[in-house]
Amino acid sequence: MHEKENLIEQFHKLGIVDGDVVLIRAALNKLGRVKGGPSIILDALKEAVGETGTVVTLGFSRMSFRLNLSYDLAFNSKTPANTGALAKVFMKDDCCMRSEHPTNSFLAIGPKAPYILEGHNAYSKSYYPMNKLLDLNAKMIVVGCVGSSPGFTTVHLAQENLGLTCKSWFSGFFGQYYSKDGVLLKYIKRDFGGCSAGFNKFYSDYIDSESLQVGYIGNAYSIVISCLDAYRIEYKKIKENNLYHLCDRPNCFSCRVSWRNNLRGVPKYIFFWVLYFLKLKPFRKLK
Repeated sequence: MHEKENLIEQFHKLGIVDGDVVLIRAALNKLGRVKGGPSIILDALKEAVGETGTVVTLGFSRMSFRLNLSYDLAFNSKTPANTGALAKVFMKDDCCMRSEHPTNSFLAIGPKAPYILEGHNAYSKSYYPMNKLLDLNAKMIVVGCVGSSPGFTTVHLAQENLGLTCKSWFSGFFGQYYSKDGVLLKYIKRDFGGCSAGFNKFYSDYIDSESLQVGYIGNAYSIVISCLDAYRIEYKKIKENNLYHLCDRPNCFSCRVSWRNNLRGVPKYIFFWVLYFLKLKPFRKLK
C-alpha cells in the first residue's frame, strides 16, 4: 500500500520541487492502493511543491447544442467538472479556485492561482491560462493515462495560438448559460481543441529533446515535462504541418470531419463507414 510520504518522494524523483507550478492530469484508478484513498495524490503534490508552489488541473464542464441550452445547466463555480475524479478532488479542497470560463475552466490551488486564472472567462479563449503557465515556466505531469489520454495541454495552446481552434465546423453551434453577478448570460463557443488521441505523436520528439522525465506515482506510469519545452516542440511541429496532431483513426469524426482545414479527411471517414456497413455488419449477422 502506498502512503502519502511515498507519493511525495516519487514526485520529487520526477523533478517536482518546492515552489513549482504544476499542471496535473491523472487517472486515479491507476495509482493502486493508497492509504487514505486516491485523493491523497493531491495532498502529496501540494506538499511536494510546498507553500510557495501552485497546483493546477482542468475543470472542463459540459456544453449543449445551441438550440437546446438550459438554464438548469448554467455554469457556476460549483458546476461538476467532466474531466475525471481528480477535478472532483480539487473542488473539494477549501483553497481551490476556479476560472470563469463556461466550458473550459481551470482549477488551481496555491499563491499563483489568482494570476493563472485571472481573465479566463466567457470573453477569452478556452486555453488562455496555459499562456500564464508558460510565463511561470510551469511543469506538467500526466499520471496513469499516458496512453489512454495522451499528451499535454500545451498542444491545445499551440493550436489556439496558431488560430486552428477557430477552424472547427462546430464553431457557433454549441454553448452554455453561465451565471455572472446573479444574472444568467449566454455563451456561444467559437473555439474547439478537438480530439487529443493523436498527441502521442509528440512523445518521440520529447524524448529526442531529452526534456521528458518518466517514472511512477504509486503504480501509475507517469511523465513530466516543462511547459516551455513541450510548447516549443509542439508549436514548431504544428506550424510546419497543421494536421500533425490529429489522430490516425479513420472513424474519428473530430479529426476526419470537424476541421475546415482538413477537407481531405472527409473521404477517408466516409470510406471507412461504407466498408463497415457493407462488409463488417453482414458478417456479424452471420455469426
